[in-house]
Amino acid sequence: MGRFGEILTGLIILNALIFGCGKTTKPDAPDETFYINLTPANITADVGDTLTLTGSINSVEGLFAISFDLVFDTSMVVFESLTIPSNSILGQNSISFSNQIVDGVSVSIGRTQTSGNDNVSASGPLFVAKFIAISPGTTQLQYRDVYIIDENGAENWELGGLEMRLTIITIG
Repeated sequence: MGRFGEILTGLIILNALIFGCGKTTKPDAPDETFYINLTPANITADVGDTLTLTGSINSVEGLFAISFDLVFDTSMVVFESLTIPSNSILGQNSISFSNQIVDGVSVSIGRTQTSGNDNVSASGPLFVAKFIAISPGTTQLQYRDVYIIDENGAENWELGGLEMRLTIITIG
């Protein structure tokens, strides 16, 4: 085998002992749960703080546009803005609209209609929303009336399994 071969074999064995290269690990299975969420899931803030939340969707099929209400106690938190981040699964040519409603904000987000700009089947961020904490207490920020539309304007009726995960905001 020669001296070089013995040294190389020794290094490989040492590497395996130190770093556990002999172990086999099974990668985690991807989460295929169909959900829409806000992160962080729990926020503690002071009056006057700006709260930044990311809205994401997991395992969506055929997404071209989405609309929903974000509802919360408007005496504790006020909506400031909604933007589409650079890593949004809808892409940079997306558009968004948001309108304040009695108990929150109504939001619509969609892709710009262009040739070859098809539906998205993916998981990832959709938007970033900012809120301002205005009075002490605890409120839930949650999704309501979620509609997913394909590029033909047809509503995705497969929403029966959609989990709508909320964020709890505690203001001191």
